[in-house]
Amino acid sequence: MIFGRARLILLTALVGLLAAGARPASAQNLLVNPGFTGGSTGWTLQSGATFDPTVDIANSATSGSARLATTINTLTNANAIASQCVTPVTPGAPFTVNGNVLFTAVTSGTPGSGAGIIAVAVFSDTTCFTLMGTPFQSTFAPQTNGVWQSNGFSNVVPAGAQSMLVAIGVQATTTTGDFIVNADNLDFAFGAAVPTMSTMWLTLLAIGCGLVVLVLQQRRALVR
Repeated sequence: MIFGRARLILLTALVGLLAAGARPASAQNLLVNPGFTGGSTGWTLQSGATFDPTVDIANSATSGSARLATTINTLTNANAIASQCVTPVTPGAPFTVNGNVLFTAVTSGTPGSGAGIIAVAVFSDTTCFTLMGTPFQSTFAPQTNGVWQSNGFSNVVPAGAQSMLVAIGVQATTTTGDFIVNADNLDFAFGAAVPTMSTMWLTLLAIGCGLVVLVLQQRRALVR
């Protein structure tokens, strides 16, 4: 009975440990002014992009978006609309990024055909200067004019990372040419750090030692 109870306690502790490792973290958005409220504070507007107070994903009169009118002459090339550096970051922590783009039909020039693109670059310093490896990125569904389109992805912060750059833009995926696109309501959040095997084994070892003490105490109680 004592050993059955001990096994039950160990199993309960193990399930709790695994559940803690899998539990999603707080979904706090780490971006400053993610919805371009009242301007582009917190963002670096790229490729000649500007703040557009007339277009907002929620049709808010006090908010807006980032707008880019651009020409892309090489297929698969992309131009960024806006970016923001996030620091500090937690190596080993999962992250999720999401964003929205709105394409407007080009009525003059040569309309291109493409898609939005959202990316996260990783840096080994705190100022988003020294790039580590290839940025994570995901392409939106093909361009649909006049409709807000959403996209995002999840991954894990690499070891050695100290800052991350979140960027949203437009890519010529089908034909090159002219594009008009707005970006709004970006979200970037961290989850809890994924426990390593060494951490889990150390935790289990501590649980096991505690159970040994419990069993010995119960044996002594029975002898008395």
